[in-house]
Amino acid sequence: VLAGIGRLLRICAHGRIESGDWTNLSAQQLIDECPKLSRALQRIDEIKSRGEKVLIFAEWKEMQRILQRVLHERIGAWADIVNGDVTERRQDILDAFRNTPGFAAIILSVQVAGFGINLVEANHVIHYTRPWNPAKEAQATDRVHRRGQTRDVEIYLPILGGTVEGRLAQLLRDKEQLAK
Repeated sequence: VLAGIGRLLRICAHGRIESGDWTNLSAQQLIDECPKLSRALQRIDEIKSRGEKVLIFAEWKEMQRILQRVLHERIGAWADIVNGDVTERRQDILDAFRNTPGFAAIILSVQVAGFGINLVEANHVIHYTRPWNPAKEAQATDRVHRRGQTRDVEIYLPILGGTVEGRLAQLLRDKEQLAK
């Protein structure tokens, strides 16, 4: 059952990551096939127009690569990925993000970004895919809520309502209320 739910969540992120059949498609085709991706890119366009920085959290490596490619081809921004594959270059990637003037985006996995990363240069967080544990999500969001943050931080959760993803969002809200 959990494996089936995981597959449905991957399909919500983008239908092509489950089949692996996305590498030959253009960025625009990937966007056109996925309303969630299209809406997230609208938000990223708004952030770019303000010259601000954004952290994008995505769980699956395929989705991270789709996001990276679409950002590059659609808005001309290279977004490095920090996940379990990145070790020795991690600090260089984070420093480049911090030191980029104006708009910048970085794609992170919640598992890797939960500890030791402070990115107060960003004031936007997009949880493109969400972990099952609301504490992990909050910990990832806290990468921008640190000493030195001078701006309001905006959190964006693109969720496909009426799907398993919408149900997960409700379960996470219920878990947060129970914890309080």
